[in-house]
Amino acid sequence: MNVKYNYKNIPIIGGGFVTGLLYHPAVNGLLYARTDVGMAYRFDNDLQSWTALGEELPMSPLSVAVDRSDGDRLYAAFGRWGARNGVLGVSNDRGESFVYRELPAKVNANCPGRGTGERLLAEKGRLLFGSEADGLFLSEDDGVSWREIYVNGEKRFTFVFAVKGTDIVLAGCGAGFGAAEAVEKSLYVSYDKGCSFEAAELPVDCAGLAAARAAFDGKYVYVALNRGEKPWQYSCDSGAVRDGRLLRFEVKEGRLVGCRDITPEELKGLKFGVGGISANEKYTLFSTVCDRHGDRMFRTADCGESWETVICSRDPSNYRCNCSYMKPEYNDGTTVMHWASSVESDPFDPDTAFFNTGTGVFRIKGLLGDKVYFDDVSEGIEETVHMNVYSPPSGRVVLLDAVGDLGGFAFEDIGKPCENTFADENGKRFITVMNIDWCDGKDGLAVCTPRGNWRGTSKGGVAVSEDGGLSWRRCSMPYGINEEIDGLCQRIEKPNVNSGWVAVAADGGTTVWTVCDRFMLPAAAVVYSDDGGRSWEKARVFDLNGAEITDFEVTLKAMADRVNGDVIYGFGNKGDVFVSTDKGRSFWQKRSPLPEADMGFCDGRNRTEIRCQYGREGVIWLALGEYGLWKMKYDNGEFEACRVTDEGLVVTAQGMGKGVSGYDALYIAVNGEKGSRLLRSVDEGESWQEISKGQYFGNVRTVCGDYRKFGRVYFGTGGRGLFAGDEDR
Repeated sequence: MNVKYNYKNIPIIGGGFVTGLLYHPAVNGLLYARTDVGMAYRFDNDLQSWTALGEELPMSPLSVAVDRSDGDRLYAAFGRWGARNGVLGVSNDRGESFVYRELPAKVNANCPGRGTGERLLAEKGRLLFGSEADGLFLSEDDGVSWREIYVNGEKRFTFVFAVKGTDIVLAGCGAGFGAAEAVEKSLYVSYDKGCSFEAAELPVDCAGLAAARAAFDGKYVYVALNRGEKPWQYSCDSGAVRDGRLLRFEVKEGRLVGCRDITPEELKGLKFGVGGISANEKYTLFSTVCDRHGDRMFRTADCGESWETVICSRDPSNYRCNCSYMKPEYNDGTTVMHWASSVESDPFDPDTAFFNTGTGVFRIKGLLGDKVYFDDVSEGIEETVHMNVYSPPSGRVVLLDAVGDLGGFAFEDIGKPCENTFADENGKRFITVMNIDWCDGKDGLAVCTPRGNWRGTSKGGVAVSEDGGLSWRRCSMPYGINEEIDGLCQRIEKPNVNSGWVAVAADGGTTVWTVCDRFMLPAAAVVYSDDGGRSWEKARVFDLNGAEITDFEVTLKAMADRVNGDVIYGFGNKGDVFVSTDKGRSFWQKRSPLPEADMGFCDGRNRTEIRCQYGREGVIWLALGEYGLWKMKYDNGEFEACRVTDEGLVVTAQGMGKGVSGYDALYIAVNGEKGSRLLRSVDEGESWQEISKGQYFGNVRTVCGDYRKFGRVYFGTGGRGLFAGDEDR
């Protein structure tokens, strides 16, 4: 049975890495964007917002291409790394709909190197595709069939680029993930539109650098090259790009001649990479990436003979902020400009250019004058990755959202963006919160496990809130318990390291924290606090034989009973279950009635979703992936459990909300080949209703119902943002 639902994004503007931008050279204002874990987008100039494209496909675009002879034609290479090849999307209506064809190579839009140029090139049904690991391919029938083009044995391509008005095509190359050695030659040139290639002549000191992007101003071709700390770290997405170079070639009589290094003198000797490049007859523009002194945008009006800085990420004086959480005061007084690996000037208005970042899209104005400014233009882009989402049954905050990279959001109104993400008592933003818990018996009390930000001005650990998640105080660290926990704490206080998993007892009396070892939650690193996180003691954890567990390979994820303040449950790998009846001071392993699912990781790995039922003592629901949905009860010192869904149903997320006739509403996400579907039960799984009305939302990672409104469901995805759904009555 299907139930009609209406869905909308809960606004978190931008929020993820927009990997590339592409203007149509012959249609005024037609601009596309691609993302690493989200969708392709088209910019709407009238609304000044972005429209999502290809929503029916549970994959992300590695590359997009336009045909300059056809303003409606759009191509996109979609896919994720796996056993099967990627797919080519072909659209005749600017991405409103696609026809899909198989590509001859694997595709992963979220791989190292995704911040390089376009790997797809199109002209009147003739396509070139430079894959990440499988070679360069040519199709002359609009992607129906393909043949490989030999390019000196190279297999890993970073971009293909056609020089307008000529038969010249450039192909860039880089090393693969985990490669021990850089490529010997990284730039190849074709003088027959991509049928054959030869190595381009580069300066001797550019050996080992990977070619990342190219641009053309009508006379000169500009090429960005980068070297990383490791051979495959040539794009900003590695975070370790170094030794950037910008080269200039002259185009004479249909050939590339006279290669010259035009990298600005003030950058030489610094550790930085070259990001995006854009060129026209008025100026050439390029961005730096991964510069420890702050990324900048450079402009030249004389083809690289001299340069000036027009934007500096550390100087927000010419930044006009539109998105609240991007305000400089929330970001250590700087802009959130980073990973600007794609820069595109408007071919019809060179006073304007757009560039990407790791947090959405930005626009530059004033490029033909002396007063340059920029602003964020990310309305409509919802590309966040959600760890967990929760809906407290009471209080000002109606939705708590744990988010990758951004930290967390506490929504009082799901129709409006939050003012800021989670921050410490000094206003320093956290990033990537793995989980949040709140106390049903003490209004406003909540805890979370954030990572410290990239600059190290906030630090990871546990944070506590007294106002439902609107403001946070970072707790102390459990130093001094033993050397192993001290070592984990030292790692957690470094930038962008997982903190672990936290639970707060139903009466608010105890906070239990499993200190993280990367993604693992070791049972030997469980600590508790009975003073709001100001001090910590080690919890003792015992196995089935009553022996204390000191092995860091045994795992325990803590979950508090929603009614009994003395009871905290623990869930480990291989289906292990534990219980504490003394507020987390000691945990005892019990005979497990569950299958051997791994539950003892942070939810960024080996996904399960476990929730103790609101208002019901001893009742726990578990989404265990391939093992389906389970209901477990704890009573008289033992656990009992049963599988609720049928064999073969892969349940990745679950949560409950306000129900009818004495039952809570139960919502689950079921994974299939096309992505996740949503189901609802109002009789504890005896029967199910399809509520996703044939829609797919990519990878749904977390689901919960609303205990204040029957039928309302919230769910977070792995790249398409946060959604709310209501029954269409």
